[in-house]
Amino acid sequence: MSRWALPSNRFEALGGDRAGQYSIRINDQWRVCFRWELRQPLVEGINILIAEGDAIRMLKSSTIIEEIAMASPVNGLPPIHPGEMLADELNELGLSARALADKLKVPHNRISSILAGKRAVSADTSLRLGRFFGMSEDFWLRLQTTYDIKKAKAESGAKISSDVLPLRGSSDESAAITQQ
Repeated sequence: MSRWALPSNRFEALGGDRAGQYSIRINDQWRVCFRWELRQPLVEGINILIAEGDAIRMLKSSTIIEEIAMASPVNGLPPIHPGEMLADELNELGLSARALADKLKVPHNRISSILAGKRAVSADTSLRLGRFFGMSEDFWLRLQTTYDIKKAKAESGAKISSDVLPLRGSSDESAAITQQ
């Protein structure tokens, strides 16, 4: 089962001042609330509200998957490479790397290397994957960029914060790169 499949037993329509919204219950304490916007393709038409203390933050559809996949993990695990997410999609569809490469008209080793996390998703590959899966053209490229940033922060964020001072602002801003 794909990690993106909806847990139907926890999916519910909301009422009252949240009429028109839905939620997926994560556990007894947490749920993700969202609203479908049918003006765009499904994968591009979701907004999620996230409660952060007393504030509520809305994630636009273009950043939802990236934020879920690349959120700084509590358990210290590394960010998820787009190839791992692509592997989930291929498993769900019953497609091999070779079959996908044939459909995308790219060399087989390109897809195999991405799936293994040894190669980055290029702009060309993102265009092809977006077209094939019916997603935005830059979806896979945004996942790759977010992965690269998270990886760079983990590897070099502290050194960059100590070596590079911001052009404007206080020294508090220089600590932001290590805190994110």
